[in-house]
Amino acid sequence: MNKKVSFRELEIILSKMQREFGQVRTGTEDAYTFLLLPMESNLLKVSRKARITNGRRALEAVHICLLIVKGYIDQIQYDYSGIISEESAGFVNALLMSFDPFTNPGVEEIVSEKYDLSSPDDLRKYFATPVKCLFKIGKSIDFWTNEYGPSGYFNFIDGQFGAQIKNDLNMDFGVEM
Repeated sequence: MNKKVSFRELEIILSKMQREFGQVRTGTEDAYTFLLLPMESNLLKVSRKARITNGRRALEAVHICLLIVKGYIDQIQYDYSGIISEESAGFVNALLMSFDPFTNPGVEEIVSEKYDLSSPDDLRKYFATPVKCLFKIGKSIDFWTNEYGPSGYFNFIDGQFGAQIKNDLNMDFGVEM
């Protein structure tokens, strides 16, 4: 059964998740590069192909991904159809492909060797790092969008490492070993 989620409920869920999982502390980002880079490169690839540079759509995708992860852990299927825009769907998939064993078979193959994907405790352990990275990306999107407007985030990541990212839709992923 699907549990319909409103914007207000989403805010409450995200706040609880941030308290539960914590966040990537400033200055420790290098320890998370193995996952932050695939997440952001996948977002950039989708942005280029779909010609969507609005950081708010990417932030919406981050929030939906966090909700999906929460659903996996709590064994609830959330209905987020009322809070997602059409433009965000590609970003959701791009992010999920970077870490989600239920979306990306390559990730599932690696993760299932160490974690029982039917166990809420193992799911909580596995998803701890992706959740922290999603919150970090969300903060980055907020910052660059507020500083430089709707396309600020994508302009920033394109300037930082865009030249190294292939102009294709092959989704990259990272798994903590």
